[in-house]
Amino acid sequence: MIFVGSNSLVRSDYHAIGRELSGLAVRLGGLRPDDAVLEVGSGTGRMAVALTAVLSPQGRFEGFGIVREGVAWCQAHLTPRFPRFRFQHADIFNSFYCPGGRGTAAAFRFPFDDESFDFVLATSVLTHMYRAEAAHYLSEIARVLRPRGRTFITHFLLTPESRIAVEAERSALRFAHPVPDGLTTDPSQPEAAIAIDVDAVNADYAAAGLVVADSTYPGTWSGRPSGVTFQDIVVSVRRPEPLGRPRSG
Repeated sequence: MIFVGSNSLVRSDYHAIGRELSGLAVRLGGLRPDDAVLEVGSGTGRMAVALTAVLSPQGRFEGFGIVREGVAWCQAHLTPRFPRFRFQHADIFNSFYCPGGRGTAAAFRFPFDDESFDFVLATSVLTHMYRAEAAHYLSEIARVLRPRGRTFITHFLLTPESRIAVEAERSALRFAHPVPDGLTTDPSQPEAAIAIDVDAVNADYAAAGLVVADSTYPGTWSGRPSGVTFQDIVVSVRRPEPLGRPRSG
C-alpha cells in the first residue's frame, strides 16, 4: 500500500497507476522515448514497469529508492529483462518509509554526474519530505539535469483554494498539523504526508534553477473534481545557462 497509493481513477492498482502517471509524464511533461530518465524514489518499479513500454532502445532509466526491499525487487525482476533500467539503494532516514536509515535527505547527493539526464520523475516523494529536504532534492534534480531538461514532480500544494478545502474538511487528506511552511496529517509521523505552501515551493524551484511551467496541474486530493490525478503536478525545465552563473539582463 505505501508503494502504490491511489489516484483519481483507481485505488491501489500497481499497473493502472503506473500507466496513468507515465502517460501524464509524456503528455504534460514532454517525456520522449529516447530520453535518459532518472526516477527519484523508484519504489517497487511502479513507474519503471510502465516506462518499459515508453522508452526506446536509445533511452535509459536510472532509479533510486530508500527502501532496500523495493530496490532489491526491481534489481531482481526488472533489470535482468530490461538491462537499460537500473536501480540503486540510498540509505536515507524517513520516519514513514525508512526509520532505520542512516543518512539525511537534506545532505544526500544523488549518485550521478552533473547533467546526466534529460528527464527527472518524482511521484509521491516530495509529499513525504519537509520543505528543507524537498528544496535540497530540487537542487540535486537541477544538478543532474541537462540544460533544458524537464521534470515531472508531484506535490500536495497549499494554495488559497486547497487551504479552504482542508479547513472545511473537504480534502481527501486531513492536513491539520503544522510543520515548517506547511501541514501534515499526522504529528506523530509527519512524513506520512506533508503539504507545503505553494509560494514556498515555487521559490525553491526558482532557487534550484528550475523554471516552472505557466500553470501547475491541481490534483483531486483537495476535493477538486476536475483534478488531473490525485496529487498536484508541477512540470519544470532547467534553465539553459549553467547553474550557479547569474543570468544576464
